Amino acid sequence: MGDDEDGVPAAKRRQPAAPPPPAMVDYISNLPDAILGDIVSLLPTKKAACTQILARRWRPLWRSAPLNIECHGLLRDDGTIDFRGDPGEHLDKAAITRILSTHPGPVRRLRVPAHHMQPRHVNALNDWLVSPALNNLQVLEFYHRCDYANLLAVSSWPPPPASVFQLTPTLHVATFSHCTISDGTARSLHFPNLKMLALEEALLPETTVQSILARCPVLENLLLRGNVGSSCVRIVSPRIRSIAVHVSSFRGGAHLQELVVEDAPCLERLLRTLPDGDLGVTVTNAPRLETLGCLSDVFGVTKLKLGSAAILRLNDVKFTEAVCSVKILAFYSDSLSLDVVINFMECFPCLESHAQGGKMRGARSTEV
Repeated sequence: MGDDEDGVPAAKRRQPAAPPPPAMVDYISNLPDAILGDIVSLLPTKKAACTQILARRWRPLWRSAPLNIECHGLLRDDGTIDFRGDPGEHLDKAAITRILSTHPGPVRRLRVPAHHMQPRHVNALNDWLVSPALNNLQVLEFYHRCDYANLLAVSSWPPPPASVFQLTPTLHVATFSHCTISDGTARSLHFPNLKMLALEEALLPETTVQSILARCPVLENLLLRGNVGSSCVRIVSPRIRSIAVHVSSFRGGAHLQELVVEDAPCLERLLRTLPDGDLGVTVTNAPRLETLGCLSDVFGVTKLKLGSAAILRLNDVKFTEAVCSVKILAFYSDSLSLDVVINFMECFPCLESHAQGGKMRGARSTEV
């Protein structure tokens, strides 16, 4: 191989120059308006508004995109602002009122701290709920905020404002926390499109949950967390697929002690989260139940009756016929023996996955 006069190898000198980098292409802006609108609607309100400065193509999208309003920066009763999360996302009452009155697009989601149902804030809340922008609202959340809600006595939990109920025909997701829902109120509700319902630390007298479920014909997911006022809840729901229950006994009043699944032909998951109180669970008809847990005898005893199986404690499992539908099982115990685990596997012979937390006698690991 020869060298040229400059001492550079000829082969190296003849290599073509690397092509220039391709021009930056804005593929996102080339998407259809409907998709871009969905992207904008998933952003917090202030960030969604800022998309107008990205490019001329984006300017009209903010005004037509469905809004996602998160009211986590509203005033507390003492006049201070909740500065959890990103301070740049906080919206005061005036800002929300202005957005609802001037933004021509619909509101898809409204998330408000539950204490804004209290008398100090309820007038502003009512003004928002009767806004035409909420006529096709799909997600309404009155969410539980620990720092404030724990200061409120159960007796001070108000009923949801009447303006809430005009929104129920279009809702797909609803959360109600720190409020009182009477059976009479529940009987007047109608949720024809509701698929997800969360009732969290609410005052629910006997039969209220049953009345609500009877008015949710397509409900698929139900969360009952820390509610008071009812010791027994009965589930009759033709479409429900998932139920999660958390028992909390630290507040006054009756708390949930018995859950009865009378008729849930589509139920696939029955979950108990963070137990801190005893709970009896009876499943009469749930032929598709595949996921079950967490059974515990530490933080709160779970007594389970499922078909012919009766589990009074984790070390007391009796059955005459195996439960073949359950494929995933979770339980927690500080003193579980290998014999008990084997007994569980005989009771649920089709298990594909099971998890055990706590300590197991005769084993080094907490996983079986």
